[in-house]
Amino acid sequence: MITSEDYVYLPFTPDLTRGSLSHAIHLLPYIHEQTADEVYEKFQHLAEATAVELALRRFLSQQNIPYVVQKSLNFAHHDQYDIFIAGRRLMLQALQFEDDLPVDLLSTQVILPSEQHRTIEPSSRNVYLFALIVKSKPQIILNGRYLLHILPGFWRQPQQWNPLGGLTCKYAGLAQIMLEITGQLANQEIISSRVSLAPGEQAVIQARYYSVSSVHIEQPPTDLIGIKSPERKKVYLIQPDQWKDVWLAGSRVILIGTIGFEEFTRRSTLIRPGVKIFPYGSIDEKSMGFPIRELKPVAALFNQAGIHKPIKTFSA
Repeated sequence: MITSEDYVYLPFTPDLTRGSLSHAIHLLPYIHEQTADEVYEKFQHLAEATAVELALRRFLSQQNIPYVVQKSLNFAHHDQYDIFIAGRRLMLQALQFEDDLPVDLLSTQVILPSEQHRTIEPSSRNVYLFALIVKSKPQIILNGRYLLHILPGFWRQPQQWNPLGGLTCKYAGLAQIMLEITGQLANQEIISSRVSLAPGEQAVIQARYYSVSSVHIEQPPTDLIGIKSPERKKVYLIQPDQWKDVWLAGSRVILIGTIGFEEFTRRSTLIRPGVKIFPYGSIDEKSMGFPIRELKPVAALFNQAGIHKPIKTFSA
């Protein structure tokens, strides 16, 4: 059982956003959701989960809590890494609330998709650590925006793995604009190229892209941006309203509590698709729920690593 006094509060700084967005962009070739909205939602979830992981690793280092980072053995988690404390593998879960943060977190529950839980190999070493990012209110967001356009599947994950040739970029707006284009080379290595376009100008990127996953700009465009590959019949056009601001506006991270994988399997309850649960909104897929108040304190996990001193945390 936990109380609100067991939460561990960590600061959320702009470098967490930059690092997590960069990592999520590198994972775009492996996102297989069908619709554009689903792709952006998955991207946002990946970015938030990465931000929580980075905040946790920084905290562990600052507190001199020993931990080990190893590449994930789960084939479904491409380019992901696991954190081990005292021989236990932390499975970080960043909660995604649709509504505002509830006044009393203890009255809610943690929710995991059943399929996600099923793909994890059962082990007494595995422990879930639940956390969330407390979002900044719009009027106090001081950081800039990060405008991103994610290309559709036939650009991100082409069926034929062939070079796209020199990519021609053109902007029809009224002022100069900088594009950052990210994709993959023949060996699937991620590459990013930056190109500055004057109004009406076109430029050719000579890097040997085999796929293109995203385009990033720093200022909202006033007109179309076009990308043309000699291997594609049509120019790919990005409308001014097809950009998403994916900047993570967080004020702090809360480490809520933990529970062992096997205990979660035994004690969680089934949640069927379509059920509405505050503050998550409507549940899209079969899931498993567990009361937050019945989680274990995060400090207990740190104690297993031989850390028995009071944990210094960011102010709530």
